[in-house]
Amino acid sequence: MVLETVMLLLSIGSFLFGLLLLIFGISYKMPQEIPFWIASKILQALGSLLLYFRTDVYDFVTVLANITLLAGCAYEAWTIRILTGQSVKQKVHILTSAGIILACLSSALLTSPYRRGAIYLLQTLFYILPALFLFGKSDRKFSCG
Repeated sequence: MVLETVMLLLSIGSFLFGLLLLIFGISYKMPQEIPFWIASKILQALGSLLLYFRTDVYDFVTVLANITLLAGCAYEAWTIRILTGQSVKQKVHILTSAGIILACLSSALLTSPYRRGAIYLLQTLFYILPALFLFGKSDRKFSCG
């Protein structure tokens, strides 16, 4: 019950944030369009919503939901990378997408607790990447006194 609630809340939050980004992008003349950001939120929302409906069953729809959610997480990491002034090469984009698909398809071969753990591990890695991009680009020096 808790997992379903979390997936539904993540889905609603991602849809709302993606919708706000879309509205602001259309209504205001943005000086810089940020690639991947709206797509990342919509993919995360769709993946979370599909997982909300498929928590008890592991089938092709669940694999598709995991692929969608992880692709959204990767797109969000690329968005942060672009916002910090770094580039995302097309080769990295293609290889990451192919890796996500391969990892999700191969997770179907694992037993239930390991399958879910593998997907959560990949999610965790994609959630850590933006922090690494932000901290790695920080040129600030903090004093300890």
